[in-house]
Amino acid sequence: SHTFLSHGFKTGCGGSLSKFVNAHLNYDGKLLPSGLSFTMKLAVAMIFVALLAVSGCSQKLTCLPPDIKEDSVVSLRTITSPNGKQTSKRITVGEKLAELKAKCICGKLVDSKRTEIRFYELHGCWGNPPEDYLEIMDQQRKDLASLKKKYTVIEMTCNPSDVPIP
Repeated sequence: SHTFLSHGFKTGCGGSLSKFVNAHLNYDGKLLPSGLSFTMKLAVAMIFVALLAVSGCSQKLTCLPPDIKEDSVVSLRTITSPNGKQTSKRITVGEKLAELKAKCICGKLVDSKRTEIRFYELHGCWGNPPEDYLEIMDQQRKDLASLKKKYTVIEMTCNPSDVPIP
């Protein structure tokens, strides 16, 4: 007798589906000690997969870094009203994550393509820049380029209050 899915199919959370299916289903359709046919056990496995997709390791936004909150400001967008008045709208982490269709999978924050998301706090909000500001900005550019090769990067503004810096 062959076990169903014996080729090591794994879910994103360490293979719990494979272990479940291999423990409870026989491919030859014979009744197992529990008295259920292969078809019934396959139906149970499909329900298990559906439940795994909506619960367990895919809890929403429980994996944000401790210093990042859903209401943290990512960026500011200038909006011009119909009468010509300009205001700033704060774009929050929660809004940006919704735009990216982000979710937590196995403790990691990922976008809709399952690319891990990282946050990077930008430098450069100086009233009077330090002597080495060119080196700081160059290092920031290098850091961001490196991170973007592997991750989806959310660049956090260095001036979330939108108060002009003298």
